[in-house]
Amino acid sequence: MKKISISEVRNHLPFLLDEMAVSNEPIVVTRHGKPVAKILPFHKSQSKPERYPLRGLPIRVSKDFDKPVPELWEALGK
Repeated sequence: MKKISISEVRNHLPFLLDEMAVSNEPIVVTRHGKPVAKILPFHKSQSKPERYPLRGLPIRVSKDFDKPVPELWEALGK
């Protein structure tokens, strides 16, 4: 992990970002020798999980899916 002062980051940010894109390593930004921030490389794989993971899977419906269920009616008290 590379440590760089704020003034160096301010003066060389485009170069540092290009270097980070190649090395894929984060950069720690320091102020008076103490870490104050971390610049991380962007990864597209960190996207949100898929919202509908079952979309596109085949669906199979039973032939008696609409058959009345007497236990259900009894449970509902009808």
